[in-house]
Amino acid sequence: CRMIDPSFYLLAGLYLYILALYVGVPGPVVQGYVEDQATGHKLRYRLNGLRVYFIVMTTYCALAYLQIIPWGLLYEHRWGCISAANIIGLVASVVFFVRGDTKKKYTSKITIGNKDTPPGTEGFGIGALKILDDFYLGLEDNPHWGVFDGKMFLYLIGGTVLNLNVLSFVAHQYEVMGGGMTIDHSSILYLFLFSFFVVEYLFHEHVHLYTWDFVGEKLGAKLIWGCLVFFPMFYPVGAWTIADHPIRHHHNYMHALAIITFFTGWILSRGANLQKYYFKIDPRSSFLGIQPRSIGGRILCSGYWGLSRHINYLGDLLMSIGLALAADYSDIIAWLYTIYY
Repeated sequence: CRMIDPSFYLLAGLYLYILALYVGVPGPVVQGYVEDQATGHKLRYRLNGLRVYFIVMTTYCALAYLQIIPWGLLYEHRWGCISAANIIGLVASVVFFVRGDTKKKYTSKITIGNKDTPPGTEGFGIGALKILDDFYLGLEDNPHWGVFDGKMFLYLIGGTVLNLNVLSFVAHQYEVMGGGMTIDHSSILYLFLFSFFVVEYLFHEHVHLYTWDFVGEKLGAKLIWGCLVFFPMFYPVGAWTIADHPIRHHHNYMHALAIITFFTGWILSRGANLQKYYFKIDPRSSFLGIQPRSIGGRILCSGYWGLSRHINYLGDLLMSIGLALAADYSDIIAWLYTIYY
């Protein structure tokens, strides 16, 4: 029997370490926007994501500094970690799908048009498609135990492992090129921009409690697999263009363009989300001196949201372009994250 790839233990151990920290590290407890369907009370969340992130990053750097692990550990096990993440992501997706009362849902009568079709006879028709749809989009709204929230934990794993991957890839380049001052500025810039992206996201954990992910999206394979696989493994795809790359000398204007593009996007994305956050807390409150105007008291149409219906998505797109420009922008791989958007 073939032994399990060590990469599986590496990634599973990392995920379990983050889980233990998320459970054990203290943090402020706040009231969210979503209500508990059973009690009608607002759900409460412990916001310790930024603390957990810094503990994990410090642990990795300390172990690497003490030469217990190589700095490029996640790079060296990149393919195995991707495979392990897919296994963990798919298993977790199945577990939460089964939790969603599937027996009651799919052993009942299925109606197609005006006819009642017994379960098991619908083949790959509407019934099967509905099951796939529910598996992908989810059945549970907000799995929540006390102040432990499934969605918060998943986003924490995604962001933290993403940043570890970028650090590991950049560190690998540093080691391959012989250390010293040989690491190029583009790699440092790429690491800085993605680190800012993650830290800033975790700093605004309370704001994200008011976004669609928590308010309207269910917990299915889209979010579970997305946070355990796609978010940490695909988002930093530009790092693959710099890990084994010979030293590149980007012109300073390209670095400046990457920074300007990224932070222009950040201003649009963060500004839009903050404006919506304050509006949901108090529909009468102004944001940056802008008085709120809305449609039906629910849909903002002033400030950032007066410029575009999804101005925050434009901001995310610009940030992805900035990251591609900081990596090897001549390589199509660096643009996959942007193409995804």
